[in-house]
Amino acid sequence: MPRASRLFALLVAVCAAAGLGASVGAHPAAAASSQAVVIVDTGSATYTRVITFSGTISGYEALVLAGADPVTYGYAGQGAAICRLFGVGNDPGGNSCLGTPDDPKYWAYHRVPAGAEGWQYSRAGAGATRVGDGDVEGWRFGIGVAPGFRSFCSVAGCAAPAPDPAPGPGPGPAGGGAAVPTDAGGSGAASASGAASGPGSEGATSGGTTSGAATSGDAGPTGVAPPGGPGSAPGAPGADRTAARRGVATGFAAPPGAVDPSRRADPGSPVGVVVAGLLTLAIAGLAWAWRRRAT
Repeated sequence: MPRASRLFALLVAVCAAAGLGASVGAHPAAAASSQAVVIVDTGSATYTRVITFSGTISGYEALVLAGADPVTYGYAGQGAAICRLFGVGNDPGGNSCLGTPDDPKYWAYHRVPAGAEGWQYSRAGAGATRVGDGDVEGWRFGIGVAPGFRSFCSVAGCAAPAPDPAPGPGPGPAGGGAAVPTDAGGSGAASASGAASGPGSEGATSGGTTSGAATSGDAGPTGVAPPGGPGSAPGAPGADRTAARRGVATGFAAPPGAVDPSRRADPGSPVGVVVAGLLTLAIAGLAWAWRRRAT
């Protein structure tokens, strides 16, 4: 193998090894992120512990983490039974671990899966169960009675639920305008957007333009004059002429300085200019080609 090829192969191997080392170092051991509660009632004292672990563990491992110092006895084909916790219980043995006819007390195993309410008697032994985040494990020395119930959140604490979002604004008044409070006499106001009103005002507009019209009907004591000024009703010739002088279309106002669209000069389309330029270039190209062929 040529020297250059050997050097290239060595460089590739070194780069691969460096990448493998970097990928291995980039994955640290998983941190303990699960919590459970273990409650042990010996009959004379109650021990409540919060344990922390990774993933899931067995019920027996939960007792070890809680410091209960479990003592077990293995039954063929059935696993190990809990004989003593915190030094309280029966002697380990086939005829004594789970109680005797004269003293039937034993360690009863109850569980509360995460999110559940109330104890559930475990039909499986502590070595066969799995404890996960938010679970509660309960043990009581007696004749099968569960220990006093306590939820996971009451012992370990849980984050408060997020508050409900504030309700959004309700639907606006009909017509899209803003609501206007009424006076003490119960009089209403104009509901069209932008309509100005007031006692003695000359029409709905004064020295400007409006974007709507006042509500129809009996003005009563409101003092709101109909559009067009005193004495002119909608549709009257005087109102039409007044609107025309002020540059106001029926029901809508032109903004200050606006130009009537019918009088706006058409600037023309640029398409014609582009087409003319292309034709000129084409004709010039043809003339140049003809001259070159003629010479």
